[in-house]
Amino acid sequence: MSLEKIAINFAVSDETRKIILEKMNLSELSSPVPGLMIAKWEDEDSFNFKIGFYEKEKIQDGWLITSSINPSELEFYTYQPEILDKLKSGVININEGQVEIIVSD
Repeated sequence: MSLEKIAINFAVSDETRKIILEKMNLSELSSPVPGLMIAKWEDEDSFNFKIGFYEKEKIQDGWLITSSINPSELEFYTYQPEILDKLKSGVININEGQVEIIVSD
């Protein structure tokens, strides 16, 4: 697999964008990209959405995702194909420290 750039119909809530940008600015990475994943920490009972940061120049496989709604939106990285489907028409939000993707019906 190689790195593919794609645009998906999604948005990022204002508060979440602020949190992510603050964490990116505090990062020691020279070119941080927020990464979306479904994962479970040892103390958690179930899998949840997580955001971590990756060095853009070191990403080799997966997808760099931009918003087709707002192309100037943050760029995200994922290596999990199921994230792509979950993002469609969704809004990335952080609520009480938990990342969620809200999809309206």
